[in-house]
Amino acid sequence: MSESTITNTFTWTIPALDVAPSKNGLANVVKTIHWRYRIISSDDMSEEIYGTVGLGDPESATFVCYEEITQPLVEQWLAGAVNVKEMQDNMVAMLQNRRTPQLVTQSPPFAS
Repeated sequence: MSESTITNTFTWTIPALDVAPSKNGLANVVKTIHWRYRIISSDDMSEEIYGTVGLGDPESATFVCYEEITQPLVEQWLAGAVNVKEMQDNMVAMLQNRRTPQLVTQSPPFAS
């Protein structure tokens, strides 16, 4: 498959949220998002990166109750906190380096 015909799909996984039971009179305030970001290419290659993002204190006017938090909302928070385009570009480069490595490790020719 040529590089120009390869397509990539990116997906977020949110395995955990760190929550303050009470903050500024609000209950169950999300303080940290634990995330994983995965690329799967149409030639069945994949990579995954992970991290955490700390959130500031919420304003009561825009606060979302914990029970009403959705995956798309958390993805919006992440998009506001990390450079998603840069992450995607780096992940595409990681796959490209696996397809056509620029450096490989080999045993010396004299090794037994």
